[in-house]
Amino acid sequence: MTETKYLNFEASPLQDLFFKWRCQDEPLLKKAASPTRNLTEFFMNDIDWRFGLNNKKNRKKNMIIALFGEPGTGKTNTMIYLSEYTALNANKDFEINDICFSKTELLLRMKDKLNLKQVMKTKSQKERIELTRGFAFALDEQKRGNFGVGSYREDQEVKSIVDIFRKLQTFNCFISPELSNMNICHYFLEAIGIDYENGYNKCILYNHRMKPQGHIITKLASEALWHEYEEKKDRFIEKTVEQKDNIKEVNMLDNAKRLCASPLYKIAKAKQEKQNIIRMTYPNLSVTENESLYYFTTLIERAKKNNLSIDDEIKKELK
Repeated sequence: MTETKYLNFEASPLQDLFFKWRCQDEPLLKKAASPTRNLTEFFMNDIDWRFGLNNKKNRKKNMIIALFGEPGTGKTNTMIYLSEYTALNANKDFEINDICFSKTELLLRMKDKLNLKQVMKTKSQKERIELTRGFAFALDEQKRGNFGVGSYREDQEVKSIVDIFRKLQTFNCFISPELSNMNICHYFLEAIGIDYENGYNKCILYNHRMKPQGHIITKLASEALWHEYEEKKDRFIEKTVEQKDNIKEVNMLDNAKRLCASPLYKIAKAKQEKQNIIRMTYPNLSVTENESLYYFTTLIERAKKNNLSIDDEIKKELK
């Protein structure tokens, strides 16, 4: 069992204070965090029982874990370490592409790596177990789905992931509010602090009913994989910002086309009149956004006047 005597797990001073107050109000949480409730060995044995090479009984087992906690307490470090550990013990690889930042990316990665079509065609349960046992996937969701929570497309995405999680013998560890509420998790882990000096992370372990049972102490993710993770996350955030800018531009163009098609806007002549109509139609726009929308409408009107393609005219001006 991991020795805790000389370990010093810290979050921020205020986060530490909040956790102490929670322990005063919640006796079960206080007991779970105490040294007598170190369940690390039992937790790691549970992973080995499900996925380890010594498992000779071909048990049909998977493992689904949700992580949560305050920023900077080690959620991602724990997720990556446990995924690495599981895959290694099952003689499988775990690489940077197995850490996904959106549900769409996770679905595509699982389908690609596991060759799901072939797996689903396999009639022998023993073969199907061996084809998927011990592969690990991590979801560190950085943004909500592209289609919005509650939309049909988003609901289907979540349902597909849940179905795959349940059917395959994979280790799935994720930080995702929507999936955490889907009643599919074997365990929940709440990250409460990191000891950077000694290289350990501490999490409260909850059962599937979200009752605190004890805590686990794990090593931090390997330096190489952590470095790759940080680089991939930076690229993902940059791409997300670009997509938001593109989406904003597309929405602006759509709104401009609607304005140009409205009878009221068509009869307006002066710039001030048109901007007043824009302000009435879209009252929440800033002054800059109002000006941009007016600019798009002038491009559309010019394109129509000269019998040119609206999209081509706008692309030419925006170059």
